[in-house]
Amino acid sequence: QRREAGAPTALQAVHEAASARLRPILMTTLSMVLGILPIALALGAGAESRVSMGIAVIGGLLSGGALTLYVIPAMYVLFSSRRAVEPATKPTSSPSLVEHLHYPNPG
Repeated sequence: QRREAGAPTALQAVHEAASARLRPILMTTLSMVLGILPIALALGAGAESRVSMGIAVIGGLLSGGALTLYVIPAMYVLFSSRRAVEPATKPTSSPSLVEHLHYPNPG
């Protein structure tokens, strides 16, 4: 969306989007982790059985946050630069597959 709005490069679009989305992503992840923390620390009566679930949820939230903040923008920059470099492989004058199947070339 930032690229369509006028960002000249994919890297600049990622920088603009990251600066706009960093705070909401961190706030959401941190609030969820702090909410699950009592389960992971086994606070309260009978909470020992839920420790592994709490640790798994916190690990998933932290890894999902890291993916959202680092890996996904990096992959976007990588794939958008590849798309800009690679030429179109389909020639414009070739017949379509349907035309080729219905009217085979005799030569």
